[in-house]
Amino acid sequence: VISLSIAPHLIKTAPSCFSNDAIQRATEILGAVGGNSMGSYPDSPGISTVRNHVAEYISERDGYPASPDDIFVGTGASSCIKNIMKLCLTMDNNVRPGFMIPVPQYPLYSACTAEFNAELVSQYNGTV
Repeated sequence: VISLSIAPHLIKTAPSCFSNDAIQRATEILGAVGGNSMGSYPDSPGISTVRNHVAEYISERDGYPASPDDIFVGTGASSCIKNIMKLCLTMDNNVRPGFMIPVPQYPLYSACTAEFNAELVSQYNGTV
């Protein structure tokens, strides 16, 4: 699917090398991005067809409906964590924002907290 998505000419020039399912999925993904090209920018939350499939998977797995509108596909855990922390920052210049982080912690949390000039509030076993 990835090969066909980044080299869509293979769908027409070498269809016998790929399963019908792979061709169908690649065509669906390419149809969801602008210009039918993986080189174009997708919607900010991610490619719509990928978000739809993730929502379907979560709904089937958990037995609870999931909406693709509530799903944000990122480039990895670190970039997603950083983006969520950015969303939590206050715009009030008189108040320094803070993040309560459990100890031990993932080093990215303290690094982002320092980068955002925020206060790190360490939480040890449920206490601050």
